[in-house]
Amino acid sequence: MNRGLIVIIGYLLGSVQTAIILGKIKGVDIKKHGSGNAGTTNALRVFGFKTALVVFIFDMLKAVFAILITNILFAGTQLPALIISIYTGLGAILGHNWPIYFKFKGGKGIAVSTATLLMIDYRIGLTAMLVFIVIVFFTRYVSLGSILLTISAPIMLTLLYRGEEFFIEAVILITLIPILAIYQHRGNISRLIKGTESKLGEKK
Repeated sequence: MNRGLIVIIGYLLGSVQTAIILGKIKGVDIKKHGSGNAGTTNALRVFGFKTALVVFIFDMLKAVFAILITNILFAGTQLPALIISIYTGLGAILGHNWPIYFKFKGGKGIAVSTATLLMIDYRIGLTAMLVFIVIVFFTRYVSLGSILLTISAPIMLTLLYRGEEFFIEAVILITLIPILAIYQHRGNISRLIKGTESKLGEKK
């Protein structure tokens, strides 16, 4: 029951869509512009750097706040902070991707995933961010960097937590993060294979 409640809390907070809200304030439906995605990359295309930065920061903060809240609420349970954080983060990612407040049409969850990984263990989060920066620097494919960012998470968790209590559950849970990212980027993957994926700084 605790695990389910944790996911629900994460989901409800993750469903707050920064890009859609800012778009409404500006009188623009971001889902009808650019790639149609309610995330940082499309906000950069549609609104520019400053708005995209606000979207990125607030999308990260909703995951941070959700994880802080659940770790406080469920501190007295037998669940360790690691497990609580992963369940909450997964809920927030699901909420961001399929928000209940916006007809279940959201973003791809990379900013939320990044914040989740930083909250789970800063070493996992920083490694994931480094992977993203290196990949995007050399390829200029944000989608590829985003996917590999999430794939690095279960690898790092295995290296850091192998043999510890709840390790198997933690690995299974954190592996869901790249699975969700790959599913949300399935269109990008298809374009990457065909060589038609847009590069960073390139007009769509």
